[in-house]
Amino acid sequence: MSTLVIIAHPDIQEGDVNQVWKKTLEDRSDLVTVHDLYQTYPDGNIDVEHEQALLQKHDYIIFQYPMFWMSYPPLLQQWFDEVYTHGFAFDGGDALKGKHFALAISCGQTKAHYKEDGPIGYTIDEICNPLKGVVNLIGGHFFGIHAIYQTDDIDNFATLAENADEYVAFVERLQKQ
Repeated sequence: MSTLVIIAHPDIQEGDVNQVWKKTLEDRSDLVTVHDLYQTYPDGNIDVEHEQALLQKHDYIIFQYPMFWMSYPPLLQQWFDEVYTHGFAFDGGDALKGKHFALAISCGQTKAHYKEDGPIGYTIDEICNPLKGVVNLIGGHFFGIHAIYQTDDIDNFATLAENADEYVAFVERLQKQ
């Protein structure tokens, strides 16, 4: 079973966590196919047929991105708008039906911020409900979320490496679904 990791980070060279995650996954090409949207489409011109073919080729899809104002970066929204079309993903199309989806999210705030009684007032799981709803709409299965918090303050490579190993284990569990 094959896994596609779609990375959406507008400046991955400045994002230590996503950069380490990407490198770790690229080193595990036996486990995943890494697809960086901002690297592939710096001009924002998405090749919809190519993207749809990539999705159809893989059984498991992970969206990896930094949390942007309780959502994801703009190119990923554009990607959804253009790639998940009528007749392909829903309303007469079932190309993604039965596929397994997951998220890998880096969050600048502490984990305590993502609690009902925290400053944000919602858990990371609740914030991701719209994406989980899309997975339901297209007939997919939502697996879960791998997250790391307080990324703005991580300066310890050992912490990043440990979390990257946890991410790989998350991918391996996903593939056993």
